[in-house]
Amino acid sequence: MVLDPITFLGASKGQIILDVRSESEFELGHIPGAFSLPLFNNDERAIVGTIYKKQNAQKAMEKGLEIAGPKLAEMVNKAKSICGNKSAYVYCWRGGKRSESVAWLLNMAGINSNIMLGGYKAYRSLLPHFCESNLQVKVVGGFTGSAKTELLQVLKNKGEQIIDLEQLANHKGSAFGNLLNETQPSSEHFSNLLLDDLNNLDKSKQVWVEDESKTIGSVFIPNEFYDIMKTAPLFILERSKQERIKHLVDSYGHHSTEELRRGFDKIGKRLGGQHLKSAQESILSGQLDVAVNIALTYYDKKYKHGIDQNDSPKKTLDGKGMSLSQIADELILMS
Repeated sequence: MVLDPITFLGASKGQIILDVRSESEFELGHIPGAFSLPLFNNDERAIVGTIYKKQNAQKAMEKGLEIAGPKLAEMVNKAKSICGNKSAYVYCWRGGKRSESVAWLLNMAGINSNIMLGGYKAYRSLLPHFCESNLQVKVVGGFTGSAKTELLQVLKNKGEQIIDLEQLANHKGSAFGNLLNETQPSSEHFSNLLLDDLNNLDKSKQVWVEDESKTIGSVFIPNEFYDIMKTAPLFILERSKQERIKHLVDSYGHHSTEELRRGFDKIGKRLGGQHLKSAQESILSGQLDVAVNIALTYYDKKYKHGIDQNDSPKKTLDGKGMSLSQIADELILMS
């Protein structure tokens, strides 16, 4: 059965999604939760594509059959191990020959298989649709160290819907946000992860996100969603500077001296030479609170500038001395 992308996503929940594009296509971005079952590997795809461009579609198909033929039994066995007794939902780049061929093969082998109309290319066009569907976005803001990310999780535990953009990006959103140099998704796959979250929302209820800049580490928030964030109600959380310093020391104090110093090096030019030197010396002497206080001289100015440029309707919550649970309760009442 050939399904439009939205129907495909709904019907595939609890079933198996198979991406039959090449490994490199899959690595750049794919439908979250999909399994890679390439009909052609990277080199084989390049060979078939070259024949398609330089000769014609018929010659390309013949070459594709020549390449894929010996691998079909192996593909079926792998698909059976992945699918078990579940149905397969198959897609390729445009919903063309690759997905049609694999779905036909799997159906013949007893695996109920369906195809996405338009393939991954059509799936990639869905984000504007989900961003235009009356999303009730509420944004949590506040100076660095206000524990906004942790607050999102508390809101979630209280039954509120959230989208944790930093979790999707695998980055905490500052020069210190990836001190261990962990791999981030591509911006393409980040938008796929965001789309997956949007697809799972109850549109009748509000959803909380953290105030972010356009980039989170090396990935970009898609314009369609970023524009919504910048016009959505902004709830600015106020915490004392000491509370913020303590939170940041607790959050980053487990990192090595070298990792922390590397983080400060990234903002060294903005801090200025003397401030950078003082921060580095404070780290070496174990005075992390002093180093954090120096970092906040930069981050507070940066965030204030961002708030001043933001035209969203704003509400302020004085959370000084309050627990995150109490703050979450207040936010829910205010919203």
